[in-house]
Amino acid sequence: MVLRRAAELEAAREARADDEIDPDDLTRLGEEVGLSAPVMEQALAELNRGQLASVPPKPLERLLGAARVWVERHVPGRPGRVSRALEQFMAEQLMVVHRHHGDRIEWVRAEGLFPGLARSVAFAERYSFGPASRVETVVCAEGNGTRVSFRIEMGAAQRLGLRSLTARGMALSGFGLLLGQGVSGLAAALGCAGAAGLSLSWCWWHERQHLAKLRAQVGVGPERFLDELSRKRKVRTPGGAPLVTRSREAS
Repeated sequence: MVLRRAAELEAAREARADDEIDPDDLTRLGEEVGLSAPVMEQALAELNRGQLASVPPKPLERLLGAARVWVERHVPGRPGRVSRALEQFMAEQLMVVHRHHGDRIEWVRAEGLFPGLARSVAFAERYSFGPASRVETVVCAEGNGTRVSFRIEMGAAQRLGLRSLTARGMALSGFGLLLGQGVSGLAAALGCAGAAGLSLSWCWWHERQHLAKLRAQVGVGPERFLDELSRKRKVRTPGGAPLVTRSREAS
């Protein structure tokens, strides 16, 4: 415990003026405590992608589940070609670029009559990001391949679920009060209140299950896209040149 605390103090003392530890110093500290360079590099890459941010779940997330979906995999191929294939995939999913940060891109749903009609007609078969409010993708070199990650925000679907749950709760509460006025006796009133509580609990469970299915659904499209990149198949890029990937197990 003393050595670990001393290492933390030493790292804090050598921190930069902007309170960030130099990656080389962090890797050196990891090697001193027996951590290999590859795992330190992977941890640093995850930190740069925002995956290590320790944010406590919000009350709404405790009530209805997580508000985002992570999909990530290592695939063969150079980052440039993988990025072009990814951009084509997102365009086919009716997503447009909101902000471009280089390796990291923020996507939002394409608006308009045709995209809305296309999602409503063939939502389950083709378009995975219908319930998503925003998607962030990161493509970066890793080893002899490329690391691709999707962070899918589900805040809009979560808020819609909360409104639905609130409306059902108010309706059940009103029905319980109305029914309670027509019965006499404490036991009957408690029975009505208990029935309303059970109904509300069922609505909450049903809404959580529905949102869990939506989270699983939005992850299917990215997973299939990464499957295509991981198998020995040709993925067409917008310029027409095929992206040929080698057979390799995804890590």
